[in-house]
Amino acid sequence: MASYWRYILFNFLLVHYTFASTVSDQAQFSSFIKTYGKLYREGSEEYNRRFDNFKSSLERHRKLNYFSNNANGVVYGITKFSDLTQAEFAEQVLSRPQDVLNLNGTRPSDSSTVNEKLDNIPKAYDLREQHVVTAIKDQKECGGCWAFSIVETLETQFALKYHKLYTLSVQEVLECARGSYGCKGGNTCTTAEWLNETSVKLTTDKNYPFTDDTNACRISKQIDGKVGITNYSCHGYINRESDMVNTVFNHGPLTVAVDATSWQDYVSGVIQHHCSAQADNHAVQVIGFDTSGPVPYYVVRNSWGKDWGVDGYLYIKIGGNLCGIANSVVTLTV
Repeated sequence: MASYWRYILFNFLLVHYTFASTVSDQAQFSSFIKTYGKLYREGSEEYNRRFDNFKSSLERHRKLNYFSNNANGVVYGITKFSDLTQAEFAEQVLSRPQDVLNLNGTRPSDSSTVNEKLDNIPKAYDLREQHVVTAIKDQKECGGCWAFSIVETLETQFALKYHKLYTLSVQEVLECARGSYGCKGGNTCTTAEWLNETSVKLTTDKNYPFTDDTNACRISKQIDGKVGITNYSCHGYINRESDMVNTVFNHGPLTVAVDATSWQDYVSGVIQHHCSAQADNHAVQVIGFDTSGPVPYYVVRNSWGKDWGVDGYLYIKIGGNLCGIANSVVTLTV
């Protein structure tokens, strides 16, 4: 008889937990819809499908957060992408791996920027403190991360040298860079090569604004070009990430290819695990580092809007090529 009542109690608690969890998930989904301005009609097929995706994302968060037990460890949770399947996220937000970087276009690195000792640089460095970083951009559903990251690096590099910060045109690069596919993908190395070989000077975003789509190149004599490059490098830093840190401090920001598959759920903290280096499906900008604590990390600027991550930024542990951050690295010289 005792075992019977234990069975009844167990099933009661299981049903109660399932019901409470469902109610909680429903409340979180309602809050998500309101926060991100989603237009899902309750009870519709789309609503139910998105709610199922949302519940799957909550389960991913629980599993991923189980392994995060450090003081500055990563936190996974609800983001503006939580109503997408992982396949939809890859299709709508990430780039196809072959479109991000190709090392065939490498240039030798400037030894003056990579051979300094780490002892000679500060423990923490953030280019935002020098007011040489423009506001966070949002690529929306345009797969133009390759163009955003290159333009952002050019903006900062120019500001470091000439003390003037322009918000440059991503759209010009999306539509005019040789060998690119616009919002369907591109290549940061060949884009840097295009900037270097053509000596093109990018105009401002005001003159050639972002449209979340691409058409024919509209470069003309009427468009006032502002900023170009004089050289670039594109190569890997695997097992040499201290050189990446040196380069950020001694030269400037880096455009890097990454595997951002797990970033769909990123909220805050330092990514230290569960970030593959297999597929370079996104490109971002490294604008700083912090080696003062037990977990050294890069300060990384993304192009998914200020309402993602830590006001548009994230942190990745230095060492181990997490997220493939050292696979392919571009520097620009102005």
